Amino acid sequence: MELSKKHLFFSLFTLFLIVILYSPINLLIDLSVHDQLYSHILLIPLISFFFLYWKKKSIFLNDDGSVAEGAIVIGIGSLLMLAGFVSLEPGNRNDALSLMIFAGWLVWVGAFVMFYGLPTFKRASFPLLFLLFVVPVPRFATEALINFLQEGSTETVNVLFFVLGFPMTREGHIFHFPQFSVEVAKQCSGINSSVALIITGTLAAKLFLRKGVTRALAVISVIPITIFKNALRVVVLAGIGNYVDERIFQSILHRKGGILFFGLALILLMAVIALLKSFENKAQVEK
Repeated sequence: MELSKKHLFFSLFTLFLIVILYSPINLLIDLSVHDQLYSHILLIPLISFFFLYWKKKSIFLNDDGSVAEGAIVIGIGSLLMLAGFVSLEPGNRNDALSLMIFAGWLVWVGAFVMFYGLPTFKRASFPLLFLLFVVPVPRFATEALINFLQEGSTETVNVLFFVLGFPMTREGHIFHFPQFSVEVAKQCSGINSSVALIITGTLAAKLFLRKGVTRALAVISVIPITIFKNALRVVVLAGIGNYVDERIFQSILHRKGGILFFGLALILLMAVIALLKSFENKAQVEK
């Protein structure tokens, strides 16, 4: 089959899938508009299709389609999609939506494999897998990540307070100072900035790094960077409150200062990527 015909049939299949998933897609758009955790969703398809278009000459080489493999993936995705529709209830909407969007992605990828073949899928793996960022995270996974970041941030705050010699006592996630107390609450977990950093790190690793190992390390580094960023924000506010002015906790720095520390996290992430890039260059020279 000619490549132009493959594009046509795949586009028609994509439109058909959008019609089938009209209701879940509407819910997904609504989620992205009203939930800050998912504000990135509308940008993800644009970025993925940009990479597909940018590399189209090296990706689409008119390989034979992999009909059997694609059909298997479509079948699995269809079963998951059906399960998602059955479980789409108000009390379980987030997890059902997560399942349906993932199933829709799986069906779409299966169609891609069916029309274009496995070799083409491998060459297009980054933009296709990047689309997974549109899938809402199941509630249990979100809670687990928030708890992990909260615990990690609390322990890091404790270490920094000890090293800096701050006059405090600890009670769980709460640190008591002579005039006030500071709690590392779930809202301080930095889950929103973690997602933004993971997406940014994934893109930067793709653009600036060559090896899978270094790319993975760049993305993984987001977790300790987020924990350190969270802890540093608490320590800075507590330090100002204890030694300068306690009213800092009613100031704009407390309410809106997260953007400043997110900027610091971005700088640290770029520094990690630059370091990994230097390791790649050094290994290349030694060869």
